[in-house]
Amino acid sequence: MSFHSGYIAIIGLPNAGKSTLLNRLLDKELCIVSNKPQTTRNSILGIRNFEDHQMIFIDSPGWYEGKLKVDSFYREQVTQTIQDADIVIFVLDGTQPQFKQNKNLINLVRSSKNKEIILVFNKIDRLKQAKMIPLLSQIAEDHPDLSEIVPCSARDGHNVDVLLDIIKSKIPEGPELYPDDMYTDKSPSFLMSEFLREAYIKFLDEELPFVLAVVVEDFKDFDTRMEFRISVYVERAGQKAILIGPGGALIHQIKRDSIMRARKFFSKKIVLDMWIKVKPNWRQSESILKQIGYKI
Repeated sequence: MSFHSGYIAIIGLPNAGKSTLLNRLLDKELCIVSNKPQTTRNSILGIRNFEDHQMIFIDSPGWYEGKLKVDSFYREQVTQTIQDADIVIFVLDGTQPQFKQNKNLINLVRSSKNKEIILVFNKIDRLKQAKMIPLLSQIAEDHPDLSEIVPCSARDGHNVDVLLDIIKSKIPEGPELYPDDMYTDKSPSFLMSEFLREAYIKFLDEELPFVLAVVVEDFKDFDTRMEFRISVYVERAGQKAILIGPGGALIHQIKRDSIMRARKFFSKKIVLDMWIKVKPNWRQSESILKQIGYKI
């Protein structure tokens, strides 16, 4: 029996549901999920193993035509993800199709030759069939070169099994690229920084969660526990005060939530030491972006 393996990019506009879909495809809560745009900052690799298939999914930041240096980093992440992939899953938010913006991104995918493009028409659990059918017809008419169009709901899992079967049918023949007990290439440090950022996104409104950067300064891994020392950078002193909260209430809540999430994920005791620091205009500074792991 032949073995099949390959890289599957998951791309789309901000808040299309890419990370929710990846978690469904992996059957594991790997990625931050939020209804706020630009939650995903780095391409995140997740691995799903079957008896004769290995699917290597790459979640990418939402495509955004912003002018900040950090926005340029996000776009480069998406472009590189497309280039690395054998198959591209293009996630479109069925409740807000934004055909013009999505067309520009589909054209970017087309510019990378010989890619299977599967369009996932997401969030159908929020649409009436009478509205969904004309939208699907318009997509098929506007993009006849799409390999497949799959209406689904990443939130409740509807048709995700159909999507998995389609991917299996299109993934190329190839060797096992990662050990079969491996589910991501990301380090515990990266995952912990994401869990902490996820907690702030949960508890903070508006854009404040998106002007903070989480940096793991030190990490130790023992048999039964993990220890992390983490700095959270913001741009202004007023933001620092908000992240700490009155009497330190918010930072204590964030620590509790992050530790619980990490303990469940890693199945180890978690020791977390975190500090809030001010670095003005970090999203515009190449040196700071590189310091926190962004390659501009």
